[in-house]
Amino acid sequence: MSDIPGRYRCEELAAELTIVDAGVHLGHSSKEYLDAFAHCRVFGFEPEDKNFAAATAMLAPYGSRMTLLKNALSEQDAANLLQVNTHDGTHSLLEIGDGRYWEGPAETVRQQAVHTVSLDKFSADRRLETVDILKMDIQGGELQALKGAAGLLGRGAISVIALEVLFKPLYRAQP
Repeated sequence: MSDIPGRYRCEELAAELTIVDAGVHLGHSSKEYLDAFAHCRVFGFEPEDKNFAAATAMLAPYGSRMTLLKNALSEQDAANLLQVNTHDGTHSLLEIGDGRYWEGPAETVRQQAVHTVSLDKFSADRRLETVDILKMDIQGGELQALKGAAGLLGRGAISVIALEVLFKPLYRAQP
């Protein structure tokens, strides 16, 4: 048993876990999964250049247990534009929405061409039958990513979904 109440280690749950971390940002959540679950394999998605570089450096010690992809998770495989904003934790496929709900001034400084992938196709290509944990913090794009996982969801192949939910219109066209 883990020494932290309510928290378990991978050995207590299963021989191996498959974790998808969409919106890796700088790598902290992936690192927590890798540290907590000794036999897990994490597939992380981080499309923004600087965040990807920082996450790559942080997660390098985990070797083949961590696969970091420079893509965004969404509904389909396609070319898209990432809105790169003044704060590195707010980059999104969606444009910035109502500014009065932001903690501070936020604006888009540039757009970056990115490739989006669906979790269904990614899983099929990697021959992943199940996803034990799907974590998404993708700045308003969570519903689009869930639509891209319709096959996995339909057959009950995702055990746990942890995602950010926004209750204020921080991004245009967010659900």
